[in-house]
Amino acid sequence: MKRLLLALLVAGAIPAYADNYSGGGGSGGSGSITTTCPAGTGSTLNNGANVLAESTAHTATAAECGAVYEVTGTTTITMPVIASGLEYTVINQNAAGGATVTVAADAGHTIGNNGASSVTLSPGQSVGIAAGSGASPTKWDLGPGQSSTFASGPGYVTGQWYYGSNFQGVNAAGAVLTTGTAYCVPEWLLTPQPSVAGGGSMTIGSLAYRIATVGTTTGTAAIYSDGITGGIHRPLTLLGYTAQQANTGLGTDSGALNVGVSVTNGLEWLCGTQGDSTGKWSLQSIGYNIPYVGNTSNSAIFTNTGSALTFSVTYGATAALTWPASLSATVFSEASNVAPLILFQLSSVP
Repeated sequence: MKRLLLALLVAGAIPAYADNYSGGGGSGGSGSITTTCPAGTGSTLNNGANVLAESTAHTATAAECGAVYEVTGTTTITMPVIASGLEYTVINQNAAGGATVTVAADAGHTIGNNGASSVTLSPGQSVGIAAGSGASPTKWDLGPGQSSTFASGPGYVTGQWYYGSNFQGVNAAGAVLTTGTAYCVPEWLLTPQPSVAGGGSMTIGSLAYRIATVGTTTGTAAIYSDGITGGIHRPLTLLGYTAQQANTGLGTDSGALNVGVSVTNGLEWLCGTQGDSTGKWSLQSIGYNIPYVGNTSNSAIFTNTGSALTFSVTYGATAALTWPASLSATVFSEASNVAPLILFQLSSVP
C-alpha cells in the first residue's frame, strides 16, 4: 500500500497520516486530507478535525478511520478487526515521566514486521499505523513516529523553592515598589511539568519575596493566570494571594496562598506590592520579562526599560489591599528595571 506522510500542524503539533491531499489550504486554509479507508468508512480531516480524546481503554472502529487519538492516562488503544486501508494516529499526551500508552493489535494479528502484539508510546511520542496490504492482510504497519518534545528538567518536587525558567538570578540590592502600584512579572514553568512523580497538574501552595531594605508597612504577593489581551500576553485572573505581612525586617517574607493554585499551563504572572515607598524588594538580575512575552516598543527590548507590568491598587499604611479578581479591563504600564523576584513552592506534585 502506497502512502504519503503528511504532518498536520494542528493543536499540540499532532501529525496525521494520509494517502492524498486535496484542496489549496495552506496556513488557515480550507484544504482537506482524505484518508484511504474502506468503502463506507472514509473520513476527511479538515484542518485538525477528527481528533478524539481518550483517557480509558478504547477499541478503534472502522468509522474512526483517519482519526487522531490524543491519549492521557494509562490507556490501551486497540486496533479494530484488520481491514486493508484503515489508518490511525495515536499520540501520548501525558506529561514527561508520566504514564505510557499502548497501541495493541486486534486479536489474532500483529503490529509491525517484528510480529509484536503491541507498541508502547512514552509521553510525548506518537505513531501512525495502517492496515497491511494484500488480499489477506495480517499486520498493522507502523508509520513514522514522533519523539517526545517535552521540556527536560530534574523535576519539580514539594518543599523546594523555584523561580521561572526565564529568570536570570537575583539582584540582592533590590528596588522600591512604589505604594499604590502592583508589579507583575511572567514566570515560565517548564511544561508539561517535568515532575518526578509523573504527569498531571502541580499545585503551587506558597510564594516568597525578599526585603532588601526595610519598609514601614506590609507587603503581599499574588499569582494571576495568563491571558491574551489586545493580542499580547497579560495577567488575567486572580488565582491566589498571600496574607499581608510586615516588611519592616530584612530577609525573606514567605506565606501560603489563600488557596492552592493548580498549574497546568506554562506561563503564570506573579505580582507583588507594598503599602509604602520605602521598602526595597530583591529583583531578578536581568529584567527581560516583558520583552519575553512581547513588547510594543522595540527600544524597550534593546534598552531593557520595560521589565515588569504595573497597575494601580489601593494599598497604603492604613488601607488593606484586595487583589482584583480580574485584570481583563486593566490598563497596564511598564516599569523600568523593576522586576521583583517572587519564588513559588509546590504543595503537591502532581
